[in-house]
Amino acid sequence: MLIKILIFLFVFLFNVRIYADLWWHEFWSKKEVSGLSWLELPVGARDIAMGNACIAVVQDPTANLLNPAGIIESDNWHTSFSHTQHFMGIRQEFVGATMKHNSNAYGITFNGMFIDGMELRNEQQDSIGEFGAFNYLAGLTYARNINAQLDVGMTIKSVYEKIYIYDIKGWAMDLGCRYSLFPQLRVAMVFNNVGVSIDSVKIPFVWRIGAGYEKNRLLLSIETSKYVNTNKLLNNIGAEYKLNDFLALRMGYILDDRTENFTTGLGINLKSLHIDYAFKPYGIGLGPTHIFTITK
Repeated sequence: MLIKILIFLFVFLFNVRIYADLWWHEFWSKKEVSGLSWLELPVGARDIAMGNACIAVVQDPTANLLNPAGIIESDNWHTSFSHTQHFMGIRQEFVGATMKHNSNAYGITFNGMFIDGMELRNEQQDSIGEFGAFNYLAGLTYARNINAQLDVGMTIKSVYEKIYIYDIKGWAMDLGCRYSLFPQLRVAMVFNNVGVSIDSVKIPFVWRIGAGYEKNRLLLSIETSKYVNTNKLLNNIGAEYKLNDFLALRMGYILDDRTENFTTGLGINLKSLHIDYAFKPYGIGLGPTHIFTITK
């Protein structure tokens, strides 16, 4: 049975990639410059440890940004806090909460990126001090269970970016759905950063489709992502194995990206408290990224 599932996941991803290549070559083949690139960055140590391949299986508050439909699996209140330490001192902070009521679920999100200590120079290239940059979004999420197989969700985001004395602000939206083919196998589709240009800066629109299969203690997931503005296509695979009720091991691989490939991490379950860690090494001398997430 597991072999059949693996074959299905491989064929699914292969066909999605061909479809995406053909469809976007026809309608979106022109490369365009987009700003607000930090909106493309994933959140949550579990998703990152599994190669950014979790849109079909995510269900904690990080789903507010990864796949809004995923929060429908939350029960009562859940909160997540995530810290990402990127290379060169860049840090990213995420706070999210979700609540479910009957067939509806609601979420709230803050996600920010902060950069300090950048050197400021004048027209003669003399150093005259330092400056910083910070970007953030605040979002509200709504998800609904349509029937036993289908969940849908939406996140509305207020976006702000500032570098030195220059800033822009605007709105964007994430749309997601998830469908259960049978209890162990799900497929999902997400449109991230749907919106118009903000102050003439094009938003990085991303289209994702993925699948996840869970059997006993093993979870396998795949995902393909199309970055429409830049015409970039990535394929991601991930796995999680629960050694017991306390510890889960994770790993992932990002194909077709020269700066990031292998990811790994673990999860610790302390009854009502979940602690996740992810490690993502970057190529071309950028150094590693460490991600910590706590969910209650």
